[in-house]
Amino acid sequence: MEKLKVLGISTSARGKMSNSYLLMKNAFDAINDEGIEKEIIIASELNLRPCDHHYSMNAKMCVHPCLITQTDPKDEMKKIYDGILEADVVIIATPIYWGNHSQLMQLIIERLNSLENANSAHKKVLVKNKIGGLMILGHEDGYQHVAGGLMNFFTEMGLI
Repeated sequence: MEKLKVLGISTSARGKMSNSYLLMKNAFDAINDEGIEKEIIIASELNLRPCDHHYSMNAKMCVHPCLITQTDPKDEMKKIYDGILEADVVIIATPIYWGNHSQLMQLIIERLNSLENANSAHKKVLVKNKIGGLMILGHEDGYQHVAGGLMNFFTEMGLI
């Protein structure tokens, strides 16, 4: 039987020093099932270029793999793309900053448009039958807003 693959993506700029990462690490450490493969990607440790928004020029230009990952060998978004495509479960952790998710989370959302766009513009479903989960941390109000926005994003991308 294949192992269940669980991917965590921590999107705090504070990396391993953040509460988002620590909560995710503690949750992943508590999973002791040998049938589960776990990985945490710390977004702040990756070289992630902002989206060039090719979709704005022509929806057919926004493809997977993303044009940035094809032309910029320093861009490491491929690790996130591959992680999501290979995972059965994707859990994203974000802090709340001024009532919204983190800047890194937004950058990743914009770059993941190529996965969502594969379905909507190219009729090629890349993300299907995967579970999405959220860890939202912060002492500010706004978690419902952040959760709602991210749940909408998950649904559009094809996560359940």
